[in-house]
Formats: sequence, structure tokens, C-alpha cells
Amino acid sequence: IGNDQEGVRILTELIEPLKGFSRFCADMIGSHVENIPEELFNELGTQCETFQNLLVDILEEMESSNFVEVGDILKYDLGDLISSMSESFPTIALALRKAAPQTQE
Repeated sequence: IGNDQEGVRILTELIEPLKGFSRFCADMIGSHVENIPEELFNELGTQCETFQNLLVDILEEMESSNFVEVGDILKYDLGDLISSMSESFPTIALALRKAAPQTQE
């Protein structure tokens, strides 16, 4: 049996970085729509929307003190999504590099 207060503290500290990542995704979508190929942009949009929904689910389950469900969301749903996003981001970075103005030295 674990220490619930310690677990709540750790989960609470985890929320802000997750919210920050969610804001980063929204900013990237909003500011680079013209530089990301449509298919990749749509995939990123879906991933970011799923991320946002999972964050809401985590917060709701925390408020309900359903920490087993929070753990399942983090381990399975969010883990799978982050793995998928980690495959998308290098392709997005390459698209953004190609779209950036080239500087001459």
C-alpha cells in the first residue's frame, strides 16, 4: 500500500508540465499551419486533441480520487500517444526546417 498524499503531490507536480506541452502543441499548430504538410498537420492536430482530452481525463480522475485510473491513463493511453508523437515530431521539425528562410553566410 502506497502513500496517497505523496502520490497526489507527485501527480499534481506532473500536471503543469503536461499543460505546458499542451500549450506548446497548440502554439505550434497555430503558428506553423502553412509550413507543415496537410497530412502531417492533420495527424498532429488529432494527436494534440487526444493529448488535451487525456489531460482533462487525468484531472477529472484526480478530482474523483480514482488514482488507479489516473495510473492507467498515464501508463497506457498517454504513454502510447507520446510514443506516437515522438515519431511525428522529427518529421515536423524537418518540414519546418525546409520551410524556414535560408540564410547565406
